[in-house]
Amino acid sequence: MEAPPNNWALRSTKRIPPEETTDLYPGLCVDDERVGGAITISQSRLPVWAIMGTLIEDGWEAVVEGWDHVETDYGWTKEDMSNFLYFLTEPRGEFGRLLLLLAEMERRACSNGGDPPWYQRPESRVRVREQLQRCIGVLDRIEAAQ
Repeated sequence: MEAPPNNWALRSTKRIPPEETTDLYPGLCVDDERVGGAITISQSRLPVWAIMGTLIEDGWEAVVEGWDHVETDYGWTKEDMSNFLYFLTEPRGEFGRLLLLLAEMERRACSNGGDPPWYQRPESRVRVREQLQRCIGVLDRIEAAQ
């Protein structure tokens, strides 16, 4: 592994070296060098979070009106978005708690102007690490029972 380019890289959530990941969820991508490493629709520069407010407040038609390329260029549909949100919120138990904790960390960081991000705050890292360990414990318990 090559050395990180600077201290900033060490303090971000991006992979070193940067990578593009397209095989975690159909139609979505994370690229460490595009849109700050956000989840994007396909390999575009359109982060999923950018359309959420419009989607909830005004519906899918308003999303397509504002970002017409979402369907035409990237093939991401209302059904795709609905399924993604369903599957994103479907995890139960410790995994559901992890999602809620991550959302809360992001919410708090945004309410403070996002500076510093939650993962640069020691108390936030501790909470997330503890919850990740609980998730690993669940997987270990299930594996041991099989």
